[in-house]
Amino acid sequence: MHLCHDPLSDRLVLALDVPDAPSSCSSSSPLVTVLCGILDIADEGRILGLELSLDGLPTDLRTLLAPLAENKTLYLELDEPQQPRVLRSVPVLVEFHWQPEEPRLMLSFPRRTNDYELLYPSGAT
Repeated sequence: MHLCHDPLSDRLVLALDVPDAPSSCSSSSPLVTVLCGILDIADEGRILGLELSLDGLPTDLRTLLAPLAENKTLYLELDEPQQPRVLRSVPVLVEFHWQPEEPRLMLSFPRRTNDYELLYPSGAT
């Protein structure tokens, strides 16, 4: 798992390598979808994690992420909490881009909305 900032779109991009992807996910064209998730943010805008329900995903993406999920919910821990003084959860629209040739799943979400602002890799909300 690798997190980076795309300055052109001002989005954070999380890359998940999926070396053992099922053959059903190997379509020749990229699979793209958008899903609402929950972003956990700690002190100074640190990203703790991203929670996603697999129910809203197309079958191919659900199959791909099922081994990582628990009870149809996927939680990606991005930073280890260090006793945060403040923790808040905000809704976020997450774009899923499946790249079968890699095989890699790219998740991207805005660095800032009306509800939060993140200074990558850390900053203030």
